[in-house]
Amino acid sequence: MELRYIEANPQSLSNLLVIDIDHPDALMRAMWNRKAWQPNAIVENPANGHAHAVWALAEPVDSPRE
Repeated sequence: MELRYIEANPQSLSNLLVIDIDHPDALMRAMWNRKAWQPNAIVENPANGHAHAVWALAEPVDSPRE
């Protein structure tokens, strides 16, 4: 936890879908009106209201790198 940034997905597989929402009402935008679409986690910056919404995928997908 001494690192400033944490990588959500390893180099070759992705099991998390992370969306950056740069709006002051990001929390409300992330909370869909359909329960099945709500993210597993939301990380909000209280200073400006921006947030990251995170969905955990049931199965990881291949992330080909160039």
